[in-house]
Amino acid sequence: MMGTADDTGSLCYGEVFVQYSVNIDRPQAETKILEGTVVVAKNPCFHPGDLRKFKAVNKPELKHMIDCIVFPTEGPRPHPDEMSGSDLDGDMYFVCWHNQLLPPGDNKDPMNYQPKEKQELHRPVTESDMIDFIGKYIEGDRLGVIANSHLAHADGQKRGIFSQECLDLAQMHSDAVDFPKTGFPVRIPSKLRPMKYPHYMLKRDKSMYNSEHVLGQLYDQCDLIVSNQVEYVQDLETYFDNDFLVPGYNEYLNAAQKIHDYYRRNILRLMNEYGISTEAEIVTGHIIRMKKQRRGTLQREHVEIAQIINSRLNVIKAKVKEMFHESVDEQSSESNVEFSRLASAVYFVTYKEQRVDQACLSLPWIFVEHLLSARGFHSMTVSLTSPTPIQRQSRSVLQQLSREVHEFKASNDRLKESRIQRNRALQRLSNVMKLLDDVQVVLSVFGSHATGFDDTASSLDVYCDVKSHTKLQECFDQIVRLVKKEYNLPRKRSLKMDFKAITFNDGVNHIKICLHTSITCIRRTVYIICAVANNTWIFPVLQTLISWAKRSRITGNGRSSTMTTEQLILMFLSYFRQYVADSEPVDAEDKDRVMDLVVQNHFVNCTASTYTHVQKISTSLQSLQTYDENTNDQYGIEEKYADVILNFLNRCSCLQGEVLKEVVDPACEDGKTKLFKYKDSQYQRLAERMLKAYHTLAQSGHFLVWSTRVS
Repeated sequence: MMGTADDTGSLCYGEVFVQYSVNIDRPQAETKILEGTVVVAKNPCFHPGDLRKFKAVNKPELKHMIDCIVFPTEGPRPHPDEMSGSDLDGDMYFVCWHNQLLPPGDNKDPMNYQPKEKQELHRPVTESDMIDFIGKYIEGDRLGVIANSHLAHADGQKRGIFSQECLDLAQMHSDAVDFPKTGFPVRIPSKLRPMKYPHYMLKRDKSMYNSEHVLGQLYDQCDLIVSNQVEYVQDLETYFDNDFLVPGYNEYLNAAQKIHDYYRRNILRLMNEYGISTEAEIVTGHIIRMKKQRRGTLQREHVEIAQIINSRLNVIKAKVKEMFHESVDEQSSESNVEFSRLASAVYFVTYKEQRVDQACLSLPWIFVEHLLSARGFHSMTVSLTSPTPIQRQSRSVLQQLSREVHEFKASNDRLKESRIQRNRALQRLSNVMKLLDDVQVVLSVFGSHATGFDDTASSLDVYCDVKSHTKLQECFDQIVRLVKKEYNLPRKRSLKMDFKAITFNDGVNHIKICLHTSITCIRRTVYIICAVANNTWIFPVLQTLISWAKRSRITGNGRSSTMTTEQLILMFLSYFRQYVADSEPVDAEDKDRVMDLVVQNHFVNCTASTYTHVQKISTSLQSLQTYDENTNDQYGIEEKYADVILNFLNRCSCLQGEVLKEVVDPACEDGKTKLFKYKDSQYQRLAERMLKAYHTLAQSGHFLVWSTRVS
């Protein structure tokens, strides 16, 4: 915000007035007066005292001041001068009121920014004096060197910006800024030149170290994003939208073709000159790659070339706009309508016939205001005529991804056969337990078979509830002996039933069986069923995530796998409970009801997509209505399917895995038990995979590409 002085005298020392526009796209349409603590700074900001906290107050006398920060005119020292020695002649200030970004403690003492006395000549200034001054200025321009030295010492010294090295460099930087006024050059002593630089400064010709401070972490996160960019990203399919065409556009097709040819010819020329492969890089200025023969050795080559390209692109756009306006008689009373027709013609010429190079898809959007007018005119025309259905509608990326999530099909014939085999294995195990003497055993299936998020390799997880008058351990020993006998297990194999499950294979049905004796093993299954039953729309979301995790070997039985499918589901549900506003919570009543159904083997033949009857009546009716509407409406799928997946992946990839360390197991009632117990390297590797999945998905715009490329 630009700083200004309080000419009403209503502000006291330590107070500021800030009134800002709520919507920056509509300045002053809706404003809000800030009240409370704010932090203010001015660039450059080197000294600890340059960052100041003030009290923002509401003063009716200043309500006409909008989108600026008003400083008081009273006090021992002007507040602007306390921050980098600034003043109010147009200086811009950083103003922040976010609680998490407010520095702790009181303001540090500001630095004395009084400039040194100017050099004086007791004679007229000659041409030789001016040449000498320019030479000294070029020789003594050390602002960049001082700034880099300050950053390196702030990162490397134990006291950071409070170290004596940083304080000395802050004073030197102030003197160097005033050098053009004072004529006194600044020289950096060797003791203030850093011996090592943090890795994020990219001083490859100097000795470097890996910084663990916040700038180092931010750099690593950004570097990870760049390194995870897919080399060959499929573009979203380009649709031709008839809504941009208005009657009469065909009268301007010849003029539109001339504009198109000029624009395409010049864009291709720019691409060829600098070895750039896509139009998007030209238009955005974000150059991903240049051909080797076009590269030089300048450090800021990409930045400088982007500036040159942007300058030349502006010239091309100006010429195109000139050709556009010359093609329409602006004296006509219907010139706006004619501009819309010409914009429609440009859109038709550009998008109707897809070209191999696609070198000018940005052309119509130079005239976006006329193109939107054409769309509005078309909508009005359609509403007054017969409502002919549009055969192909353009959809946003989120809508496209949400449609793919909703249509995702994880089940197949092999999975159905696997479920049948598990049911047979359960029946065989039940028959075996009937052979026990004076022992009653109740078997309850839980895990992936009960939740419905299973695959062909899923095991059969069974809870074994023993009811007997004899000692429990004697019953367990009897069960182990019987299992060994009936399943032909080696006598020497050690099996012991306690708090850990015993695992064995059913050779007849080719199913792995895990037999548990603790009721606590069911709690995760109960929570997953409750959460999905209360929020039915997340079922296809979880199916899609599970499919991706298996393809990318995040889940599975291999050594490279990071977690189980159950942990992935719980990690998502933990995020879902905390960050999705319309999530339906799971309460104790839900858990009790589902626990009874699990014990009764209700979910042996009931999958997650069909157990909405588990819900409470009010939740069930609302959720079913939403689910049915989504199922029947071909283009009415909300964007929240893709939105929740993208935000989940983005959240889990933050801070190189530090976020994952704090994920709580939502199935635990204490709210403190962590879901994972990994090494730091495992958290970081998992976060990297999440980040790669996020960017691959966002770039490709398709889940099919996403699930095959992240592995």
